[in-house]
Amino acid sequence: MFKATFFCVTWILLLSFYSSGMAERLESADAELQQKIPVTPAPRPHPKFLYGPPAKEYKYASYLAGWEHKIETASRVYFADETKQRNLTGDILLDVAINPDGTIVDVTIRRSSGQKNLDNAALRIVHLAAPFAPFPPDFLKDFSVLHITRTWQFLPDATLDIK
Repeated sequence: MFKATFFCVTWILLLSFYSSGMAERLESADAELQQKIPVTPAPRPHPKFLYGPPAKEYKYASYLAGWEHKIETASRVYFADETKQRNLTGDILLDVAINPDGTIVDVTIRRSSGQKNLDNAALRIVHLAAPFAPFPPDFLKDFSVLHITRTWQFLPDATLDIK
């Protein structure tokens, strides 16, 4: 009985809404608002790319040192035994894109080591080390995404050297 009454009341309200011209007035008001409010596209990320050791000379040196330390620590903690046991050595060129809050946007292998296991280990290390430190306030006026591109050298003694 309740469902039938509710259904009838809903139909009566809908019919009165459309027959009173309210729908047309709402559509007209909506069209008017659309004309008054300019639609601006969302800002696109403004990236900053840091390549190789020369980037250490700039104001980003402290942030990069912290990032590298976190990556190297994750490598030692999670993968030193695996790389030593499997004798995984080689060089990988990785690009890590970071949001201002330190979360990862993307990780791209720019040049593979030629060993799927080593490439996957490098990707896992980045994700295990994340999130990274948030950007200092002065970074935010220059860019909204930071790309750190480095060569990762997995050495025979199971250490990782980032260049």
